[in-house]
Amino acid sequence: MEFQKGDILEGTHREFAAAYHYIVYLGQSLDNAFVGVILTKSGSWANNVPLSENFFVREDEFGTSYKVQYKNSHFMQVKLDKPQDWGPYSKVGQITAEGVKFIEEHISGMEPISYQNYEKSLGTT
Repeated sequence: MEFQKGDILEGTHREFAAAYHYIVYLGQSLDNAFVGVILTKSGSWANNVPLSENFFVREDEFGTSYKVQYKNSHFMQVKLDKPQDWGPYSKVGQITAEGVKFIEEHISGMEPISYQNYEKSLGTT
């Protein structure tokens, strides 16, 4: 399945170090990866940006509710390279065009980084 900008994805291999959080797809990357941001409910980190409830599409084109809905949702303000081998991925939600624009404004100018390198930059590993 080809994903579109704003799709909320869930990885098959869900463990803390790999695909644990939902991901907003923002585009293809190099080396069999894609670029996205991680969704979280935590506002306790300085770089977690709160999202508006209006940024979440509630239902797909058939009227079926998406698995992922707004729930005190934030995104990590870091542009991440997400490996395809953490998948396969499935679409479980959708961010509106307005929401994608909001996210992209907060990560503009950033280069994609792996989650492992991001953790190292925080000194948490």
